[in-house]
Amino acid sequence: MPVVTEEHNRRIVSVSLADRSYDIVIGEGLLKSVGQSTSDWLDERLGSHPSPKALIITDSNVHRHANLVHEGFRTLDWTTSLHEIKPGETSKQLETVAAAWQAMVDMKADRRTVVVA
Repeated sequence: MPVVTEEHNRRIVSVSLADRSYDIVIGEGLLKSVGQSTSDWLDERLGSHPSPKALIITDSNVHRHANLVHEGFRTLDWTTSLHEIKPGETSKQLETVAAAWQAMVDMKADRRTVVVA
């Protein structure tokens, strides 16, 4: 069963799955801090990286929210790419995935590149 805690006006739901455990953070205004949270998480697990990268995948329905995430990474000097797909079920096809892969190739993604969707 998930454990729920309250911290700094945020609700944190900890999902315990042995080595696949993770937290879900719920609160207002969190999108701008995704970059910092991701950076902290990666540094803790893999050490710092001199040129971190993130591919942010969005659709036109939530593009404005993705821009906040994008800006948060950019303020931390991450190399980023914002990749927009069409909303809905019609995007669930190999061509959509191939376009995302191409976006990663274009940005010279490496093993540490983060994909945010």
